[in-house]
Amino acid sequence: MNQAEYIPNDKSSFVIQENGERIGEMIVGVVGNEMAVYHTAVLEQKQGQGLASQLLDAIADYARANNLMVATYCPFVKSQFSKQEEKYGDIWKKDKPQLKSL
Repeated sequence: MNQAEYIPNDKSSFVIQENGERIGEMIVGVVGNEMAVYHTAVLEQKQGQGLASQLLDAIADYARANNLMVATYCPFVKSQFSKQEEKYGDIWKKDKPQLKSL
């Protein structure tokens, strides 16, 4: 399986590629000591193969290595952080400001 890699100059995303094609991505933003996770996507034909979890592990490893707290705007990431708080609690910024619809 291909490894997730961080590409800061491409939508600031963590990506998994296969044969030059992007098959999974997690869109993030890093400002100061915070990483905001906005969106996770995996190609439909690749879903169910653990790619989203691989991306999640990659952002968690990156956050820990760079002393970042993670704000979870992505529903998938928020759900996984909630379900596995013992695994992600050390990097989860629960008190993030809430986005409001205009």
